[in-house]
Amino acid sequence: MNAFLKKFILYAAIADALILSALFLKLFYDPGEVSIAMASSEQTRLGLATEQLISELKESQLEPVSSGKVLRKGLSVPGRMVAFKGDNIQVFEYPDRQKAYSEASEFAKKYEHIGDSSPHNWKKDVHIHVDDTLIIFYMGKEIEIIGALEKNSGLSLEKQAES
Repeated sequence: MNAFLKKFILYAAIADALILSALFLKLFYDPGEVSIAMASSEQTRLGLATEQLISELKESQLEPVSSGKVLRKGLSVPGRMVAFKGDNIQVFEYPDRQKAYSEASEFAKKYEHIGDSSPHNWKKDVHIHVDDTLIIFYMGKEIEIIGALEKNSGLSLEKQAES
Protein backbone atom coordinates (compact mmCIF):
# COMPACT_ATOMS: atom_id res chain seq x y z
CA MET A 1 0.00 0.00 0.00
CA ASN A 2 1.11 3.46 -0.65
CA ALA A 3 1.73 5.96 2.20
CA PHE A 4 -1.30 8.11 1.35
CA LEU A 5 -3.73 5.21 1.65
CA LYS A 6 -2.17 4.11 4.96
CA LYS A 7 -2.61 7.64 6.41
CA PHE A 8 -6.17 7.82 5.12
CA ILE A 9 -7.12 4.51 6.79
CA LEU A 10 -5.39 5.57 10.03
CA TYR A 11 -7.25 8.93 10.13
CA ALA A 12 -10.56 7.23 9.32
CA ALA A 13 -10.04 4.76 12.19
CA ILE A 14 -9.24 7.63 14.60
CA ALA A 15 -12.33 9.54 13.45
CA ASP A 16 -14.50 6.45 13.93
CA ALA A 17 -13.08 5.95 17.43
CA LEU A 18 -13.85 9.57 18.34
CA ILE A 19 -17.38 9.38 16.94
CA LEU A 20 -18.10 6.10 18.72
CA SER A 21 -16.70 7.49 22.00
CA ALA A 22 -18.92 10.56 21.72
CA LEU A 23 -21.92 8.38 20.92
CA PHE A 24 -21.33 6.15 23.98
CA LEU A 25 -20.84 9.20 26.19
CA LYS A 26 -24.07 10.70 24.97
CA LEU A 27 -25.99 7.45 25.46
CA PHE A 28 -24.64 6.38 28.84
CA TYR A 29 -23.43 9.50 30.65
CA ASP A 30 -26.06 11.54 32.53
CA PRO A 31 -24.62 14.68 34.13
CA GLY A 32 -27.83 15.32 36.09
CA GLU A 33 -29.02 18.87 36.49
CA VAL A 34 -26.65 21.50 35.24
CA SER A 35 -26.18 24.79 37.06
CA ILE A 36 -28.02 26.80 34.41
CA ALA A 37 -31.19 24.75 34.92
CA MET A 38 -30.89 25.01 38.71
CA ALA A 39 -30.46 28.76 38.57
CA SER A 40 -33.46 28.97 36.30
CA SER A 41 -35.62 26.87 38.61
CA GLU A 42 -34.52 29.00 41.57
CA GLN A 43 -35.71 32.11 39.73
CA THR A 44 -39.12 30.62 39.01
CA ARG A 45 -39.84 29.34 42.52
CA LEU A 46 -42.84 31.03 44.14
CA GLY A 47 -42.56 32.55 47.59
CA LEU A 48 -44.67 31.18 50.44
CA ALA A 49 -46.99 34.19 50.55
CA THR A 50 -47.55 34.00 46.77
CA GLU A 51 -48.29 30.27 47.02
CA GLN A 52 -50.76 30.95 49.83
CA LEU A 53 -52.53 33.67 47.80
CA ILE A 54 -52.81 31.32 44.80
CA SER A 55 -54.23 28.62 47.09
CA GLU A 56 -56.81 31.06 48.48
CA LEU A 57 -57.76 32.19 44.97
CA LYS A 58 -58.29 28.54 44.00
CA GLU A 59 -60.89 28.34 46.75
CA SER A 60 -62.67 31.25 45.01
CA GLN A 61 -63.08 29.01 41.92
CA LEU A 62 -60.80 31.22 39.78
CA GLU A 63 -58.35 28.43 38.82
CA PRO A 64 -55.20 30.59 39.03
CA VAL A 65 -52.00 29.49 37.27
CA SER A 66 -48.59 31.11 37.75
CA SER A 67 -47.65 32.10 34.22
CA GLY A 68 -44.29 33.89 34.30
CA LYS A 69 -42.12 36.65 35.68
CA VAL A 70 -42.89 40.34 35.41
CA LEU A 71 -40.84 43.44 36.19
CA ARG A 72 -42.49 46.76 37.04
CA LYS A 73 -40.74 50.11 37.18
CA GLY A 74 -40.85 51.42 40.72
CA LEU A 75 -40.95 47.99 42.35
CA SER A 76 -37.63 46.57 43.52
CA VAL A 77 -38.54 42.87 43.30
CA PRO A 78 -39.56 40.81 40.27
CA GLY A 79 -43.17 39.70 40.30
CA ARG A 80 -45.19 36.75 39.09
CA MET A 81 -48.03 36.85 36.61
CA VAL A 82 -50.96 34.79 37.84
CA ALA A 83 -53.45 34.04 35.07
CA PHE A 84 -57.11 33.06 35.32
CA LYS A 85 -60.43 33.65 33.58
CA GLY A 86 -58.65 35.11 30.51
CA ASP A 87 -57.08 37.80 32.69
CA ASN A 88 -54.15 38.11 35.09
CA ILE A 89 -52.87 39.75 38.22
CA GLN A 90 -49.28 40.60 39.09
CA VAL A 91 -47.96 39.55 42.49
CA PHE A 92 -44.77 41.01 43.99
CA GLU A 93 -43.42 39.36 47.14
CA TYR A 94 -41.13 41.33 49.47
CA PRO A 95 -38.93 40.12 52.33
CA ASP A 96 -40.74 42.43 54.80
CA ARG A 97 -44.07 44.25 55.06
CA GLN A 98 -42.60 47.74 55.57
CA LYS A 99 -40.82 47.60 52.22
CA ALA A 100 -43.94 46.20 50.52
CA TYR A 101 -46.20 48.93 51.93
CA SER A 102 -43.69 51.70 51.17
CA GLU A 103 -43.23 50.67 47.54
CA ALA A 104 -46.96 50.00 47.08
CA SER A 105 -47.79 53.52 48.28
CA GLU A 106 -45.32 55.05 45.80
CA PHE A 107 -46.53 52.72 43.05
CA ALA A 108 -50.17 53.72 43.71
CA LYS A 109 -49.28 57.42 43.33
CA LYS A 110 -48.23 56.67 39.75
CA TYR A 111 -51.83 55.66 38.97
CA GLU A 112 -53.50 58.39 41.04
CA HIS A 113 -54.33 60.61 38.05
CA ILE A 114 -54.37 58.03 35.30
CA GLY A 115 -57.11 58.72 32.80
CA ASP A 116 -58.05 62.15 34.26
CA SER A 117 -58.01 63.68 30.77
CA SER A 118 -59.48 60.62 29.07
CA PRO A 119 -63.19 59.93 28.46
CA HIS A 120 -62.60 56.48 30.03
CA ASN A 121 -61.84 56.63 33.74
CA TRP A 122 -58.94 54.16 33.98
CA LYS A 123 -58.75 54.71 37.74
CA LYS A 124 -61.72 52.36 38.15
CA ASP A 125 -59.69 49.62 36.44
CA VAL A 126 -56.55 49.91 38.61
CA HIS A 127 -56.56 47.76 41.74
CA ILE A 128 -53.55 47.70 44.07
CA HIS A 129 -53.63 45.62 47.24
CA VAL A 130 -51.03 45.11 49.95
CA ASP A 131 -51.24 41.90 51.94
CA ASP A 132 -48.42 41.63 54.48
CA THR A 133 -45.37 41.12 52.20
CA LEU A 134 -47.30 41.05 48.89
CA ILE A 135 -48.20 43.79 46.46
CA ILE A 136 -51.00 42.64 44.17
CA PHE A 137 -51.67 44.66 41.01
CA TYR A 138 -54.72 44.14 38.80
CA MET A 139 -55.74 46.37 35.93
CA GLY A 140 -59.17 45.24 34.87
CA LYS A 141 -62.83 45.21 35.75
CA GLU A 142 -63.80 41.55 36.16
CA ILE A 143 -66.08 41.53 39.21
CA GLU A 144 -65.10 37.94 40.17
CA ILE A 145 -61.40 38.86 40.24
CA ILE A 146 -61.93 42.12 42.13
CA GLY A 147 -64.16 40.34 44.66
CA ALA A 148 -61.63 37.53 45.17
CA LEU A 149 -58.81 40.05 45.65
CA GLU A 150 -60.84 42.05 48.17
CA LYS A 151 -61.74 38.86 50.05
CA ASN A 152 -58.28 37.23 49.96
CA SER A 153 -55.88 40.15 50.20
CA GLY A 154 -55.26 42.92 52.66
CA LEU A 155 -55.38 46.68 52.28
CA SER A 156 -56.76 48.06 49.03
CA LEU A 157 -54.81 51.22 48.23
CA GLU A 158 -57.53 52.67 45.99
CA LYS A 159 -60.09 52.25 48.81
CA GLN A 160 -57.69 53.89 51.27
CA ALA A 161 -57.26 56.86 48.89
CA GLU A 162 -61.06 57.25 48.61
CA SER A 163 -61.49 57.56 52.41
